[in-house]
Amino acid sequence: SAAITPSISAATSCAALPLTAMDGSLQVVAPAVISTAAAQSSPFPCSLNTITVTLRLNIHLRVCDGSVVTLSGFDGATVSNASQVPLLDASGGASHHLVFGEFGSWSYSSPRSLTLTLTSDMIADREYKFAFRVSNAFISADPSSPGSTRPPSDSVGTKLSVWAAPPLTASFSGTAALSNPIPSAPTALGLCGQAPVFGDASPLFLYQPTFTVKAIGQDTTFPCSNNTITVTFRSNVPLCGRDCNVKITISNLLGVVPSNLASDGTFPLFAPSAALSPYDTQYLSFSANSSGSGGRAVWVPSSSSVVVTPVCCLDCNTDYRFSFQVVNPSCFQPAPTVSIEVTNADTTSGIARTVMDSSSSLLSIAQPAFLSDTTVTSSENTPCKGTSLQAVVRANVPLRANTEVTLSGLVNSMTFGSAAGFVANPPQNTRSHVTLDYNASLALANYNNWSITFSTSVQGLLLRRGGSGCSAASGYVNIIGGGAQAFGAVGRYTASGGSITSV
Repeated sequence: SAAITPSISAATSCAALPLTAMDGSLQVVAPAVISTAAAQSSPFPCSLNTITVTLRLNIHLRVCDGSVVTLSGFDGATVSNASQVPLLDASGGASHHLVFGEFGSWSYSSPRSLTLTLTSDMIADREYKFAFRVSNAFISADPSSPGSTRPPSDSVGTKLSVWAAPPLTASFSGTAALSNPIPSAPTALGLCGQAPVFGDASPLFLYQPTFTVKAIGQDTTFPCSNNTITVTFRSNVPLCGRDCNVKITISNLLGVVPSNLASDGTFPLFAPSAALSPYDTQYLSFSANSSGSGGRAVWVPSSSSVVVTPVCCLDCNTDYRFSFQVVNPSCFQPAPTVSIEVTNADTTSGIARTVMDSSSSLLSIAQPAFLSDTTVTSSENTPCKGTSLQAVVRANVPLRANTEVTLSGLVNSMTFGSAAGFVANPPQNTRSHVTLDYNASLALANYNNWSITFSTSVQGLLLRRGGSGCSAASGYVNIIGGGAQAFGAVGRYTASGGSITSV
């Protein structure tokens, strides 16, 4: 304000001194806020968050004037007890929080605010620093779009500022009426070893939860085989199984069934085969439910999903890996789209459903097929003469024990030991069978008294008859012959549908 220059005068019974201006002046400052600041400890949804506030004025705020400080704009924050919000000292031991009597009063009216009534005078040009705790908004699932999320919200409503920090204001009444915006925090928190995010120290700025790594792999595409699935994920926010009831769901694992599945739907997890510390024990960080022991998961058949619950909080920006074993389906299938998401028991969703990355077409099951060098040859092409057939089978999938291989199409063959002539119409569906193990070479005899040798040069066909959901695999190998030649032609083979047939 403008300076005031005082004057002085004096009078007695015998003399009068004129009014004279005094040296110096009196000046009263205009009430003003010198500085305000606020910062937060956590930008993570569904977490406790400590808000630290700093205030500095150029005037005294006095208790005798009924002075009150109101901090407003806390969009998306909730407190456990609105009538008594505990204040914390952030002044390094000077107990600045006691200036406001230890507690503040919270209002959910828009804009949400914290009101502080002075119990001690605030001294001009002195910095006051205190803190209080709130709960950040959670991320709710969008029922109209399964797997997706809505903006952050809480029990009162939706966070209007979404992921950004809302504008905050500090207001003062009593000794003077003042109002001042609280600027955004100029620093970055630098949490979890992530690259600095400008503005994340500003109160109620939230990270949008996402997976920064979401990989899944397998060790075989062969049908009916035991297949080890390995999951690796990393998130930009902590995932807490017991505070926010987090569940991690890997969905659409079509066609498979977990190995060692118990009657309660749980099955074991284990460390990846190439695990190195710390991955060798990370599988123990997951359980089938919030109270279960580590190292197990739950199978949900209706959605072909694996669900795990962290037994503790998982750190952000940290890779977590675990493996589990499944049995592949018995017939060909294209690779399904496998997704991962984070949900909780209250149907809120921490991370929206996200398609996983797979380097090897996960659960794409190979179509069983004979390779191009599968051959059938005969030892003799002379009509009416005995011959020996040699079949060499190579396939793109392993040949397991009890596989049934059928030689068919032996038309116009001469019946060995008869007087003469050809069999023009041999009985249909007459099959000869042989049971083969890996790399087996066994004799198959007595097809119309012919001696037939069957051998495999590599692991051959893996099929199971009557597989659920696909046609029975029959393993047909047709031997092509014609005219007077007895099996003179060589067959080349491929796959068609759920069985093996000739070209």
